[in-house]
Amino acid sequence: MHLTTLLLEQFRCDQRQYLELPEQGIRLAGSNATGKTSIVEGIRMLSMMKSARASAERELINWTSNQEYGLPPYSRLQGTVQQSSGTETRIEITLSVDPNRPSHTRKQIKVDGQPRRAIDAVGYLKTVLFEPEDMELVLGSPSVRRRYLDVAISTLDSTYLRLLSQYGKILEQRNGLLRSLRELSRSARQSRTGELDYWDSELINRAAYIVAARQRYIASIGPPLDDAFRALLGEEYELGATYAQSLSDPGHSASSVLGKASIDPLDDQRVVMETLRHELDQRRDEEFARGVTAFGPHRDDVQLLLDDRALESFGSRGQQRMAVVALKLSEVEAVRATTGSPAVLLLDDVLSELDEFRQRRLLRRVSGLGAQVVVTATERSLIDVEPLQDLPMYTVSGGEARLS
Repeated sequence: MHLTTLLLEQFRCDQRQYLELPEQGIRLAGSNATGKTSIVEGIRMLSMMKSARASAERELINWTSNQEYGLPPYSRLQGTVQQSSGTETRIEITLSVDPNRPSHTRKQIKVDGQPRRAIDAVGYLKTVLFEPEDMELVLGSPSVRRRYLDVAISTLDSTYLRLLSQYGKILEQRNGLLRSLRELSRSARQSRTGELDYWDSELINRAAYIVAARQRYIASIGPPLDDAFRALLGEEYELGATYAQSLSDPGHSASSVLGKASIDPLDDQRVVMETLRHELDQRRDEEFARGVTAFGPHRDDVQLLLDDRALESFGSRGQQRMAVVALKLSEVEAVRATTGSPAVLLLDDVLSELDEFRQRRLLRRVSGLGAQVVVTATERSLIDVEPLQDLPMYTVSGGEARLS
């Protein structure tokens, strides 16, 4: 899989940007705030149907667009994807300011000219993005790591994305019910147990699929994660990842049996469902007291372990950085294992954060992936090196990329 053409129109600071991308990828060099990251952001948005950087989609629309016509501002992104099967897919996203509510944005998504919901358009283009902010995968809160897992798996599994969306809505309903029950006496609660039982069942059915899929994904990236980390670091340390469920009784966790080749996905879900029902029985009173759902995939975490110790506490800054890069490279391999073709790898200003030794190791590793690579740097010299010589070099200035 690779991206063959990219059109950004009135996107961020770009008035119109059109690029043809070879199968190997491209290099983008330019100072900060010149538009390099906008190109990467646009590619990622065509993959995930939303920006990885903007807090509101209004930020993505060039404020001056359509002014000469007296029309609301708009933005358009379009990409052509060469699939591993040999077929082409055209993806288009149009954003426009609602003339009746200027702070709101309308979004229209099309795949091969046909309107699609965002949830149905994710994954036609599969990308892996690494940017300096990804250090939060080690140092940030569990919610950052949960989101990383959700994005990585959703690209590969449309059922996961759909059930994750349903889970969030059911969780909100169940929490609302728990808050209302908290104010009632024990006898009054008993009269509404059927209502709570319904939401329990709905929640656990979705949670079982989500947790089992996360467990399998973590198990699948274990070997490539460790292999990439050793290659990047150049030292004999072992890097592992484990999925930590928010259970009061870890001994009843399904963690030790999931991900093994002898267990099929339906069996995985049954094991997780049993674990979650057991936890529900154990924590019913706690949930009534707190008025929230006290466990589940919305509270789970991923732990990165350096020689079986917490990376965030025992790893050096360099080891932590290489662990995040290795995690992203293992994601590329996960896409290859599932689809037969690696994801498009987006490296946004990564090299400036590394010393020369690790720059060389990363670029050698990347060049051996067989993936399309889009790599940016503020200094041309960082990407004007032998492992990347076959990639066309673009100089980005004033929101325009010129072949150089």
